[in-house]
Amino acid sequence: MEAESNGEYLKMYNIGSIQVGNFSKRLAAYNMKVSELTGDHQLTREQIDDTQLIVCTPEKWDILGGLALIGLGVATLLQLTDVLEVVTTNVNAIPITVIVLGALIFLIAFLGCCGAIRENRCFLTLVNNIFYI
Repeated sequence: MEAESNGEYLKMYNIGSIQVGNFSKRLAAYNMKVSELTGDHQLTREQIDDTQLIVCTPEKWDILGGLALIGLGVATLLQLTDVLEVVTTNVNAIPITVIVLGALIFLIAFLGCCGAIRENRCFLTLVNNIFYI
């Protein structure tokens, strides 16, 4: 998926930079400094202290990590079916917990990506509040 900015086509992974540019233009009249803090762009402690607005976007690794946890949980659950024939204890709780955790991480990251792409204030506020909790 691609986003258009000033006649140039930019890949989705540049969405943090695009948002920093948009916010910087909008907030220039208020002398506010906007910076990007993502997996691709890090800030020092001094830069964070000097910044009034930090743009954070869900990374592709959050989505992939959530999917990996779901896959790991399902694979473990399938492997446990052989073990459960021998052992009578219920050990399904651990892989099910991993599956639920992976689904939750995937859902939050997906909502954040959708909110950032569409610039939907509701999605971004929801994801921000979830991260705050």
